[in-house]
Amino acid sequence: YGLTMFIFGIIEKLLRLIYKNQNKENYVDIDPSLGDLLGANNETIVKLLGIDNVKIIAYYLIKGNRFETGFNYRNNYAHYKNLKPQDIHYGVALKGLQIFLIILNTLMLKTIQKGEKQ
Repeated sequence: YGLTMFIFGIIEKLLRLIYKNQNKENYVDIDPSLGDLLGANNETIVKLLGIDNVKIIAYYLIKGNRFETGFNYRNNYAHYKNLKPQDIHYGVALKGLQIFLIILNTLMLKTIQKGEKQ
């Protein structure tokens, strides 16, 4: 449980840091929710990660608002709701790690591509 929650927390923190960094001049001192960060209308995150990656990340981490389907892992683990003992296993932690690596790899690729253009 602890490892999984840590990974989900790091993912959320990383997405917020990316958003803040890319919107320095327009950023208000209120942290956006994970739903706001992973919304298809969030041009900053979509531009960096791509719409397909954003949809995949949103499908696993959140549910509700604009997202009718999904696993809602982040909220279930963060608030310890809708969890049964058999739901807490390393498979969820590995899915979280995979999502984290997707984000890091995509950002690294964008950084390399940007460096080649300059």
